[in-house]
Amino acid sequence: MVSKYDAIMKTLPKAEVATDEHQERINAAKARIQAGEKINVSISVFPETLESAVETIRTIVADFPAAGGTTYNKAVILANTLAIIANCGTIGPIGMTSPQLADAYAVLRRAKAELEEREKEINLWLEALNQLGCDAYETDDISSLTLGDGSSVRSQPEVYAGVEDKERFRLWCIKNGYEKELSMQWATMNMLTKKRLEAGQPEPDGVKAWVKTKFVFQKPRGKHE
Repeated sequence: MVSKYDAIMKTLPKAEVATDEHQERINAAKARIQAGEKINVSISVFPETLESAVETIRTIVADFPAAGGTTYNKAVILANTLAIIANCGTIGPIGMTSPQLADAYAVLRRAKAELEEREKEINLWLEALNQLGCDAYETDDISSLTLGDGSSVRSQPEVYAGVEDKERFRLWCIKNGYEKELSMQWATMNMLTKKRLEAGQPEPDGVKAWVKTKFVFQKPRGKHE
């Protein structure tokens, strides 16, 4: 796929690999992937409920020999086990008293906190795969792959900009009519720089742009999540 930045890519430097603490964690994740470690993609929303379910299943299984091992008892054990699994990650019915509502609220807050932690972990794995994958695509001289389900993953160069000289950039903003945006957010500055580069204009004074390639996932056409 031709990128809208192809014309200017040769004029911009590639993004340098960061050496900060975050990149160190990414490098560690990359090393674990290269070593063949499996990535946990499950999302346990209610760990306490799951632990309780596991313990109950263990109790059922432990009682199995005493039950005689008949086909009927096997069916009962299987049904009970499936019922436990089906109810994992749910709460309720929720009572309408103050203590019951407060307890349900606390459970959901804990679930939210766990999901946020899992999101951080998954984002780390995604960036590790992004860096490894973009390097592999470049080595194989490809820019996109279509997967078995019709979805695709492509490598796409993106332009990023950063302010190197705040005073020069401040003066440039005033000169070019952006005095009301002197506290310009990074996203606004980055988009402004992209548009200038696309128009064949240089970066704003005090700003340096570079190219970083990233993975882009595209769902199969006609499927919605």
